[in-house]
Amino acid sequence: QVDYSTLPTPKTPRPDDPQEERVQLREMWEMASVLSFFYQFHYELALPEFEADELETALMGERVSELLSSIHVTLLLGIHHKSIDTITPATWVYKLA
Repeated sequence: QVDYSTLPTPKTPRPDDPQEERVQLREMWEMASVLSFFYQFHYELALPEFEADELETALMGERVSELLSSIHVTLLLGIHHKSIDTITPATWVYKLA
């Protein structure tokens, strides 16, 4: 199991209200861009299927989510060939550091 507590955390304070945080995410052009990219290329990149609200929830979470790890690893496997067979959602942080 990966100890995510040693990873850097965002410096931006989070809103106290989870709904406010969700609204902030939905107002970001970056979020719309990422969702559009995933929608356009999810078949070509073999990304897991998920809904926008699932990604929002994962991004709002206090811990690293399985969805985010899966997306991250899938994208990395598409561009990175170092130790490709040993990169998993549990090991990508350390393998690619």
